[in-house]
Amino acid sequence: VAGSPFVFDSLTLKGKAETSVVTFSSMDLRIFDGVIQGVALLQEEQTPRLSAEISFERINSARFFAALGVGQLLSGELAGKLALSSKAENWEGIFASIAADGEFVARRGAIRGVDLAEAIRRASSTPVQGGVTQFEQFSGKIMLKSGSLQLHDLFINSGLMQSSGTLEINKNESVSGKMDIQMRGSVNQNRIPVLISGQLKAPSVQIGKR
Repeated sequence: VAGSPFVFDSLTLKGKAETSVVTFSSMDLRIFDGVIQGVALLQEEQTPRLSAEISFERINSARFFAALGVGQLLSGELAGKLALSSKAENWEGIFASIAADGEFVARRGAIRGVDLAEAIRRASSTPVQGGVTQFEQFSGKIMLKSGSLQLHDLFINSGLMQSSGTLEINKNESVSGKMDIQMRGSVNQNRIPVLISGQLKAPSVQIGKR
């Protein structure tokens, strides 16, 4: 589509079409400096249905999130896998009702708009907005259902700082979550809870209760 931010370097599909069923036995999409591969099934018996399993690697996450229209929330090389499913009254609504379940890992990047280290340094209930959390690796599991994105089993390795927790992003782009942070080399080895709230493009982080 002209003007679309989703521009493929190449697109290769193999499959077959039968009555009310289209099967893609092989998909290879080159986009955002990386590759997406997988299989998919499109059915139209009573209502349109879609199911797919995909894997992705070397995706430029900054370009990907910019294409989604939410800014460069994340940078780094993104990889992972997803199982997708959807059903709708018509094909126009198939992507609006999509559900997904999978996992991801981003390497050598940064989370923009969230400064976990500053929230700990400030050591108060005063919210922190803006800043950057750089990481060597950021991984977790993904669940998308009814327009709500849940990220769980999150783990961030930022050198001297390690974090684990959960995050939820709702339809209106409001976010809520909690990360437990531990500083390496610190005399105090307890995990410090940090709460995340606000809007996706401008979240707030602050120390929570233990």
